Amino acid sequence: LRFYTRASGRGLLVAAGYRVQAIDLTPHLARAVWPLLKGLFHKGGQSQDPGAVLRSPAYRRHQRFVEPVETALARIWPGMLACQFVFEATPAYSLSP
Repeated sequence: LRFYTRASGRGLLVAAGYRVQAIDLTPHLARAVWPLLKGLFHKGGQSQDPGAVLRSPAYRRHQRFVEPVETALARIWPGMLACQFVFEATPAYSLSP
């Protein structure tokens, strides 16, 4: 298991001979309360429907109203508010003759 910052992840790819085409991120704010949300849908410690949270009206409101703001803030301050970075990269050079 390895953890990388946005800069060190990009540096790793560049050093390996890739050109970073795009970087996307996942905001962290909702992830911090995810265990609490899941707990609301589990009674007595027993797991019920694992998709209940994702289908709940509260989560749909979160997706519609909170997540866009959360993502915009994470893009402004990714080092503090992003949970993960996803890199899209292509080889910087071709080995074809």
